Amino acid sequence: MKRINYLLAAAGVALCCMAQAYAAPKVKAQSPSDEAEATLEQIGVWSAAVSDTAFQLNEMALQQMDPLGQIEDLDTMKIDINSIGKDLQALDAERDSLAAWETKALDQVLPLMQDAARNAQKATLIYNSDRQRLWATPYLDDTERVSRDTEKVTTLLHDYLRLEKTQAKELQIEQNLGKTPAE
Repeated sequence: MKRINYLLAAAGVALCCMAQAYAAPKVKAQSPSDEAEATLEQIGVWSAAVSDTAFQLNEMALQQMDPLGQIEDLDTMKIDINSIGKDLQALDAERDSLAAWETKALDQVLPLMQDAARNAQKATLIYNSDRQRLWATPYLDDTERVSRDTEKVTTLLHDYLRLEKTQAKELQIEQNLGKTPAE
């Protein structure tokens, strides 16, 4: 009798473990293009945050608010721009494995982010040298340019990603209807 109970308990444990294994989410291997798409989505999120931060810095300078309150935002902007730059460099290095739309997006985003990085650096230098008169320096132009360029990056990436998803959905619908593309 004890032996039967032991076998039933062992079978129960085995079934429980198998159920958990089957219930676990399946991790799908991502293609380089899928990874690039995820990276572009992340860059879009970060660029939106940079745009907002640069806009806020500009507003604080215009309103002649305490410049010490801007140090954290300047650091955050620098960190986010550097993160975007690293991801863009990684994508550029994988250019040959990217989808055509990803390459086009990269070609449009790179110069905008390079410009944003230059202007953020100039804004930081001005902040460090003349923080009591930011409203009367090129700091305002620099932060405005950072905000504008990164907003363009956000919009471009959003539009490219939306177009890609729409085209993929269209292809799926055509396949479901038994058509081939170009019919």
